[in-house]
Amino acid sequence: LDLVAARVGFALDLLVFFTACAHISLAPYTKVEESFNLHATHDVISYGMKPGALSNYDHNTFPGAVPRTFIGSVLLASSTQAFTSFMATLAPKILDKVEIQKYGEPLRNF
Repeated sequence: LDLVAARVGFALDLLVFFTACAHISLAPYTKVEESFNLHATHDVISYGMKPGALSNYDHNTFPGAVPRTFIGSVLLASSTQAFTSFMATLAPKILDKVEIQKYGEPLRNF
């Protein structure tokens, strides 16, 4: 299981790295509005929307000159969280299938 998890982790690390390289190549300059939405989406995903979590948001530390809305960031984070939850339930099943095909049974049972 450690070898399979390490390989999957390495593959995902490569995916993130090459996605970042592609983004830098295709869109090297990020506008302030895009940066705001990117950080706001990160904060919503990382800290949630509870009143106690709002103090952790970057926008309290670095307020912008122009008031902006979080509606787009909240919608994007919500759709991302649904995908993340789906993948979290699906990933163990995929790993079990890989282990069964490779070792004849899931290693998690040991």
